[in-house]
Amino acid sequence: MPSIADLPPRELHALYALGLMCSHYISEEINGREVLDHLCMGAGEEAYKVLEAYSLISVEGRGASWTPLGLELLNLRLNQVPFPS
Repeated sequence: MPSIADLPPRELHALYALGLMCSHYISEEINGREVLDHLCMGAGEEAYKVLEAYSLISVEGRGASWTPLGLELLNLRLNQVPFPS
């Protein structure tokens, strides 16, 4: 996937929401970097599948870290933008 900007607006917004949820609920900071841990929860495991398919995270066992593309997504600040129709 070359760029976040290439995604259709609805897909981009949905991935942004999923990324925010993961960042908020299944992440911790280790040595100054955010690391995800799905905690063996089905929802977290499914989220990993989606985020990894879009090259937004790099999965390492039960853990994962954001790729540069994933960090770009999280920095978009779409949380105050209405969901595209």
